Amino acid sequence: MSVQDKAKVPQVATIRIVPRTVVALGFVSLFMDISSEITHSLLPVFLVTVLGAGAFSVGFIEGIAEATSQVAKLFSGAISDWIGKRKLLVLLGYGIAALTKPLFPLASSIGVVLVARFVDRIGKGIRGAPRDALIGDITAVELRGTAFGLRQAMDTVVAFLGPLLAMVLMVASSDNFRLVFWIAVVPAIISVLLIFYGVQEPDTQPRTELRPFPIQRSELRRLDLAYWVLVGIATILTLGRFSEAFLLLAAEHVGLAIALIPGVLVTMNIVYAASAYPFGRLSDAVSRRMLLALGAIFLIAADIVLAMAGTPSLIFVGVILWGLHMGATQGLLSTLVVDAAPADLRGTALGMYNLIIGIALLLASVLAGWLWTALGPAATFLAGLLSSGSPWSEWCPGSRTSSFAICSNAAVDMPSDPLPASLESGSTVRVLTPGELLFRQGDPAAAIYKVESGRLRLIRRTVDDHLVILHTARRGEFFAEASLFADAYHCDAVAAAASSVRVYPKQMVMEAMRTAQALAEAFMARLARQLQELRARMELRNIRSALPSSPLGAPRHGCRGQLRRVDA
Repeated sequence: MSVQDKAKVPQVATIRIVPRTVVALGFVSLFMDISSEITHSLLPVFLVTVLGAGAFSVGFIEGIAEATSQVAKLFSGAISDWIGKRKLLVLLGYGIAALTKPLFPLASSIGVVLVARFVDRIGKGIRGAPRDALIGDITAVELRGTAFGLRQAMDTVVAFLGPLLAMVLMVASSDNFRLVFWIAVVPAIISVLLIFYGVQEPDTQPRTELRPFPIQRSELRRLDLAYWVLVGIATILTLGRFSEAFLLLAAEHVGLAIALIPGVLVTMNIVYAASAYPFGRLSDAVSRRMLLALGAIFLIAADIVLAMAGTPSLIFVGVILWGLHMGATQGLLSTLVVDAAPADLRGTALGMYNLIIGIALLLASVLAGWLWTALGPAATFLAGLLSSGSPWSEWCPGSRTSSFAICSNAAVDMPSDPLPASLESGSTVRVLTPGELLFRQGDPAAAIYKVESGRLRLIRRTVDDHLVILHTARRGEFFAEASLFADAYHCDAVAAAASSVRVYPKQMVMEAMRTAQALAEAFMARLARQLQELRARMELRNIRSALPSSPLGAPRHGCRGQLRRVDA
């Protein structure tokens, strides 16, 4: 999608046209996180003062809980791809978490809290990847940034509202931990009810056979280089933004009053929550690649300010920049992961991404802790600066045909999808092995296609028996649109690599265009742009053909039966 095309989106990309299920999922997260934040903000103190636990027990419980959550995300995402259903796993994850909430007020020993926290984090891990994959399934590509920004904002607003509610409830109940824990059960129940009545799966054709389980080499190969480069970039950014606990330590180091130190996280989360949705909308209007770079700049600036900070005011400047980084990148990275993955591997891709980022955050925090102890705060934030400021040019070589597809417009700024998301229910996905034919020149024109992963070559055999590569269609591109107005395909379509192609039946698309004027106009505009590009290519080819032949007198055209490339 070009910047010019995307510039029109903000006029309509408002919360009112975000799918109802996305809004419902936002409220599901909001209510469950209210319950969790009230409980978890009081849990360490409850363990120490009521149950008599030591600091080691608190750290052990938290470490086990978070590690379990990251592993569960990978497998739940893969299972949602395998069975082709997301809502069931979302309900299971939130349901498990809700069932653990009464265990906290009933706990009479550390063991009960450990079990409750462990199972609660399993529930969080189960729901995460299927929830985000469901958002990707039901949201059109030009609205995904808005959708993920909204979900991220509703997630984050609770990070400061939850502890504030916990403080109010503790004061109102005269420090009655168990009563406050019982009150926290109520929003968890509301969250589960919202899934039952507000969350809907997209309409899809039932599968006739069970597909292979996604966590195996043959399936993971379908996650192409664009996906892995994106994960690499996200990992580097994560290594530069270790745990927010170090923001609190930095505030304490410059002499901020102990009573005001919690205000550091409150400030960061307010900025994060306030900026996530606007940045999400912006990502639907401008280059997502450039917005990701802007997010990295915010982190670089935050690390510089925090490394040099000698006063509380500078700490808060760094914290605000940190919050802007989180708002600009966290929802955007989920959007890019969904864009980069085949539709039937979105859950697996999100689960793998979350697992790798979780490990990177753990390593970054351990390294930051060592640097803080050995060299002090400045060295810690300067190390984050070195990571977040890694040369982006290495990831974006600038060539339009670079194998680093994440840096190309085709990968990050997906071509504007001229077909509404509702047509996906009538489409199918075909998986091709390298060299496999999708259709042959002269076959009856039955469908148009969209590359979801891999790439396909459109090849025509000329009258003098030359094979000419007309175009190479890559991830996110439509092809064979001309077949809507022809009886037969004018070329062969051959998989140049392991590929996944979405098939839109011709009659279904034609009927949709007859009933929707906006769709027909968007499709005509797309074809007009392609015609302009084709004319530019032909002009370039004519200029080249007018040049003198090479000094060695080599022929310009391929030998008989060999391939010639005419695409740009």
